[in-house]
Amino acid sequence: MKKLIVPFLILLLGAWFLFEGSWNRDSKGPKAPHVSTTPLVHPEASNATTLTHSPELAAITANVEDLPAFLEPAFLDASLAALKQNGSNLALPMPSKHLVRCESPEIATNVADWADKNGFETAPTVIFRGHGGVEFFDVELRRTAIPDVDRIQQEGRQILQIVSATPGTSYETWVGEIVGR
Repeated sequence: MKKLIVPFLILLLGAWFLFEGSWNRDSKGPKAPHVSTTPLVHPEASNATTLTHSPELAAITANVEDLPAFLEPAFLDASLAALKQNGSNLALPMPSKHLVRCESPEIATNVADWADKNGFETAPTVIFRGHGGVEFFDVELRRTAIPDVDRIQQEGRQILQIVSATPGTSYETWVGEIVGR
């Protein structure tokens, strides 16, 4: 009986760490060098335009001066340095992903359509089930280019503009992928 207690406690401790990590999305700071856990949610505004009703998307001039932590130069520099240390060749084009979380599949489709028209590649929408069974629809917006802090910030600002003008969306994170291994 005593032989079973230690493995059971180890299993229980491991399960607790997994549970704690998957539900603790409000923690401060990054969980990894290239991931942020603090989303930027657009402010609710009575005059916000939605993607489906806005043919002049290029003219959107939302205030995106307050960048989330994962788009600040210091964080991006540290992220790129971590990618280089992990084997990425920063002289080569690198896939760069921006994640937008949407409240409905229709909004996700509209965000993906906007991204396609604005030079981003999109991945299939991923359904994320949050606490209490709430469903979100995550859209990955990708570009492959030489990694550069200014370029990543410019992409992020472009996405933040559409997110701030579209109710039911939030900008979740920027992720740089390791290439060149």
